[in-house]
Amino acid sequence: MDPLNENFLWASLLWGSLGGGVLLFGWRQKSSVPLLGGIALTLLSIFAGGALSMSALSILVLGLMWWVSR
Repeated sequence: MDPLNENFLWASLLWGSLGGGVLLFGWRQKSSVPLLGGIALTLLSIFAGGALSMSALSILVLGLMWWVSR
């Protein structure tokens, strides 16, 4: 499987951008849950094996962030 196919690049753009936004939000609000979640999403967009696994893990991270923060 080629990790640099079109689906991987689009998923990486989507989840990396979302992770960067959440990271910036957590940094400015001095809140640890969005900060760590943003770091996790950004790292997932770089190191995940494929587009489907990246999307599944990113949704899991977002769900964990929601569960921890409520």
